[in-house]
Amino acid sequence: MPPGTTSTKVNTQIKLEFTKPVNGCHVPHNVSVDVVPVICIDGWWPDDMRRKDLCQPGDCLIVFTQPQLKYPWIGWTQPHGFITFARAESRRLRECPAVIKTAYMVVKRMSEYFCQYAFFSSHVIKMAVFWCLDELEPSSDSSWSNCGEEVNEGELLRWVQNIVQRLLCFAAQDYYPSYFMPKCCQPVWLKERYLKQFHMRLYQRGIRTYTDLFSLNEQQSHDYWLKYIKSLFIYSHLMYWTVLSDDDELKLFVPSTVNPLMEEDVCTTLLPAN
Repeated sequence: MPPGTTSTKVNTQIKLEFTKPVNGCHVPHNVSVDVVPVICIDGWWPDDMRRKDLCQPGDCLIVFTQPQLKYPWIGWTQPHGFITFARAESRRLRECPAVIKTAYMVVKRMSEYFCQYAFFSSHVIKMAVFWCLDELEPSSDSSWSNCGEEVNEGELLRWVQNIVQRLLCFAAQDYYPSYFMPKCCQPVWLKERYLKQFHMRLYQRGIRTYTDLFSLNEQQSHDYWLKYIKSLFIYSHLMYWTVLSDDDELKLFVPSTVNPLMEEDVCTTLLPAN
């Protein structure tokens, strides 16, 4: 930040571009680091958290945030924060076998570069990985028995398929649950600014099913967001189908047609850290 510049935000994002090798290896991509003030309360854990066995003291942090920047109708008189398990999440991913970490990186690249649209943030993809892991038992899954650096091609493809399928399941249910606090639900798509934004847009424009997107009337065809949501639906499925085998069944992951404004089971103001 140039001298004399002040920021209205409590957090700062630093983007690093490597011009020299790191430990003898070239880093072709930029690295971003978020610097934020946090509070750690010794011995305190949320009542509704899960998988405490994967956490260590200091893993549960409260991060200061300014929701007013995104939601102007929220007053500035009271401080706000969100709960993050970023440390535990990073450790969980770091301790995964090489094939799972590789699959995570592959899906991140696919999500960003498969087409002209970026689908999912790295945090959403990480949550998909964790929920896939929870369906497995170390004693019954072969991927846990080989913790070396060798990555089997067939096993890698299977993990990529599972992660992308989980992401489409998130999209179909219109939210993704945080791994350590499932009641903390957040938007799935990268450009979705708040929970169920896209679902509400469809419903307000008279779109009850995703098949209706393929028969838009003249007025609807000029709606940027309807066309954008349609493109996300098509290209995300194409991305999934490209990693399927010839004998795999093609499947559509379609959101509910229930009015999103009438749903009461999924709503929370807690935000997971990216």
